[in-house]
Amino acid sequence: RCFFRCPKYDLRNTGNLLITLEGAFGARKVITESANRKLESRIDQILEGLEVVAKCAAERRLEHKRSHEAYEASLRKQEEVARRQATEKKRTDSLLNEVVAWKQAKDIRVFVAEVGACVGTTNNVGSPLAAGLDWALAEADKIDPLGKYREMASPK
Repeated sequence: RCFFRCPKYDLRNTGNLLITLEGAFGARKVITESANRKLESRIDQILEGLEVVAKCAAERRLEHKRSHEAYEASLRKQEEVARRQATEKKRTDSLLNEVVAWKQAKDIRVFVAEVGACVGTTNNVGSPLAAGLDWALAEADKIDPLGKYREMASPK
């Protein structure tokens, strides 16, 4: 007894065998036995049908493999482009940050020179103002990216 609702079939035994070969894209071949021709006499036709089904399945697998490989190659290409773009963005950001730091260092030096010209700090070497201006110049040297390039260029 079936626990699920199974359809009931009223099958009549005809004594004839039936072989159904299903291939790709719904292709179907039915080989039946009849009173005049037994399946044993149609073995060649059955084997040919099996070969066609196997060939279709192999072609489908090959096409699927090619499609998958093309998809993976496309993904690798996209990843490489994204990696190059990220590297280029990092380089550009670094350059822009160096330009900003260079401008700040330049502005600090100009400011210190202006303050020195206004106040005349050359005579006040030990004064707090002179110490503050020296500190400002040291800070400008710290943030100036040209300092590291000068160090690279100078022979050691």
